[in-house]
Amino acid sequence: MKESQNRKRTNDIKIENNITFSELVLSDDIMKAIDEIGYIRPSPIQLKAIPLGISGQDLIAQAKSGTGKTAVFGIIAIEHILKEAKLYQNQNNSRKSLLSNQDLLNLDDETYAEIMSGVPRKQMVLIISPTREIAIQITQVINQLAKYAKRIKAESFIGGSREADDVKKLIGTQIVVGTPGRIKSLIENLELRTENIKMLILDEADKLLDPSFSKVINWIYTTLPKEKQTLAFSATYPESLLNLLVTYMKNPVQIRLCSDTPSLEGIKQYYQIVGTTSNNGINTSLSAQSYDIFRKKVNSCLILLQEVSFYQAIIFCNHKSRAEELSRTLTKEGWPAYYISGDQTQKDRSQTMQALKNFQLRVLVSTDLISRGIDIERVNLVINLDVPKDYETYFHRIGRTGRFGTYGVAISYLSESEKSFISDLIELYDVQISQRKDHDIIPEEFYNYQLTDEMDQKSLEQLKQQRNDYLLNKNNPSEDEDKEVYQEEDEEYEEEDEEEYEEGKSYSDTEDYQDYNNEEYNEIVYENNDTSEYIYTNAEDLEKGFRKLNVNGGNRNKKPNSIKEKQLKEQQDYYNYYQYYQYYQQYYQYICQQQQYQNQQNYNRYECNCPNCPNNNIHYYNNYNNNNSYNTQHYDKNFYENYYKQYERYYNSK
Repeated sequence: MKESQNRKRTNDIKIENNITFSELVLSDDIMKAIDEIGYIRPSPIQLKAIPLGISGQDLIAQAKSGTGKTAVFGIIAIEHILKEAKLYQNQNNSRKSLLSNQDLLNLDDETYAEIMSGVPRKQMVLIISPTREIAIQITQVINQLAKYAKRIKAESFIGGSREADDVKKLIGTQIVVGTPGRIKSLIENLELRTENIKMLILDEADKLLDPSFSKVINWIYTTLPKEKQTLAFSATYPESLLNLLVTYMKNPVQIRLCSDTPSLEGIKQYYQIVGTTSNNGINTSLSAQSYDIFRKKVNSCLILLQEVSFYQAIIFCNHKSRAEELSRTLTKEGWPAYYISGDQTQKDRSQTMQALKNFQLRVLVSTDLISRGIDIERVNLVINLDVPKDYETYFHRIGRTGRFGTYGVAISYLSESEKSFISDLIELYDVQISQRKDHDIIPEEFYNYQLTDEMDQKSLEQLKQQRNDYLLNKNNPSEDEDKEVYQEEDEEYEEEDEEEYEEGKSYSDTEDYQDYNNEEYNEIVYENNDTSEYIYTNAEDLEKGFRKLNVNGGNRNKKPNSIKEKQLKEQQDYYNYYQYYQYYQQYYQYICQQQQYQNQQNYNRYECNCPNCPNNNIHYYNNYNNNNSYNTQHYDKNFYENYYKQYERYYNSK
C-alpha cells in the first residue's frame, strides 16, 4: 500500500473530515501494523463500521468491492481478542499466584500455555467465506494486522487440504477462517470446539445465504453459543436476503454505503456487441453458432489486449472448459495466461493466485471462482468474455479492478441475444456503460498510472519482453527454432496423453484410431472460416469426421517436418477442442434417433438460462409420439464427456 499513497483516488474511499486511523482509538499493536502496511486514512466503510464493531454491535455492512471491508472485520476481530486477553490475563495472574510450581506442572499443555502467555489459545472468532481463495486472502490480511499483537494467530481451513493438518493448525489459533464445508466437518468431528466462539463473521454474506450454502451455514450457526457478536459484509444484498440475515442477529446496525450504485467510481465500463458470421442460408446448429460467437469474442479480446496498456487483466468465462481453452489460445498468441477453476487441485489454485499476486503473469482466465473478494491492486483490466448469470455477479466481477479508489476498465462482450442484459442493467442501477467497437481508443487516464514499486516495474518489463519476443519470432520465424520449440511442446503433449490414457480417457488405442494412424499428416486440413464444414447430415459423414478428428488428436505427438506442417498443426490443435464438442453432440443425436428413440419425432438442442438450472446446464427436449409430452433431461458439467462415452460404446458394439 505504501507505494501507491500518492496515487489519485476516487471518492469511493474519501471521507469529508481529515480523519486518520490514529483517531479511531485502536490498540497500539494494531496501529503499529497499520502504519507498516501503509494505511493512513480510513475509507468510509472503515470509519463507520470499525467503532461500531469494536463496541460489540451486530453489523450488516454493505460497501463497494475494494473499499477495505476485510480490514474492517480483521481489526474488529483482533481488538476483540486483545480485550478478552486483558481480562484473561488478570484472571490468570490471580490464578497463577495461587498455584504452586507442582500444580503448574500438573496442568494440561493447553491450559499451561494460556496461563504462562496470558493470551487465550482457544478459538474465539469464526470467519466464513464462500471460496478457498477468499479464505486464504482474509487470513493473510488478518495476520498482517496482528503482526505485533501478542501471540494472536489466524489460520485458514479449506477443502483440498488434509483435515489432519487442520487439526494441528487449530492449536493456539484464535481466529478460524474457512469455507462452509470444511468448518462443518471440523465441528462434526469435534476438532473445532465452538463453545468459546464469541464472534461470527460472514464475508460475502449474500453468497453464503443463497441456496448452495444456506443449509450448511444454518447448521454451523446452531452449534455456536447464543451470546455472540455477528457481523455480515458484502457488496450486494438482495432485499430478501437482508430480511433473512436479520434473523441471525440481535438488533443489528445496518451500514449501507452503495445500495443504489454497487459499481466503483473508478471503473470505466464498456460493452461490445459481437455478431455471428453469415451462414449463407445453411441451417447451422446452435452449438456451431455458439462456437462462432465464442471465436469472435476471443478475436476481439486479442485485439483489446494489444491496444490497452494494462498491467494485469482478469478474463471471466462461465464454463471451465472455455476458461481452459481460452488460456491456451492466449498463450499460443503470445499472452502467457493461467486459468483457475473449481475442479483444479488446491495446490494448482494456490500457485496460480500466488503467481498473479507476485506479478509473474499479466493475464488470468477464471470462472466465477474469483469474482468475489480477491484483491490484486495491479489489476486494471477486467473482461467478461461471457455474460454473467446475474447483475450481482457482474458487479462483483468488475470489482476486481478499481480497488481502494484506484482506476480500471471493464469490458463485456455480448452476442445480439445478450444485449438486453446490459440495457436492463443500465436501467435498473443507473450506471454508465458505453458501447465500443474493435480498435476504439480507450483513454489511458481511465486506467493507467505509474508503478512506483521497483519490483513491480521490473516484473512488468520482463512480462512485456516476453510479449516482444513472441512478436519478433512471429514476424521472423526460424525453422530450427520452430522445431526446437515444438519438441518441448511434444514432450508436454506426450505426458498429458499418457495421463489421459492411464485414466481411460484416451481414444488413441481404439481400432478407429489404428485404422487411420498411417494417414498422411498434411492431408488433415480444416478451414478457419468455414463453420459449416463441421456440420454433417448422415452417419457416414459423422463417422468419417469423427475418425479424422481422432487422428488429428492422436498425432499431436508427431513432430512437424516443415513450417507449413507446424502452422497446420497449430490450426488443428486450436479448433480440435470445440470440433470434438460438435461431433459428440451430433453423433449422440444420430444414435438417439436411430438406435434408442424410434418413436422420437423431434430432437432439439438449445442453451437455457433458466434460473433454476445451475451453471447454465443444457436442456434436451424429446417429443414422443405416444403422449406428445416433453421429457427434460439435465446433464451435469461433464455432459460432453458423456457424449464421447456414448459414441465409444456405440462404435465398439458395431
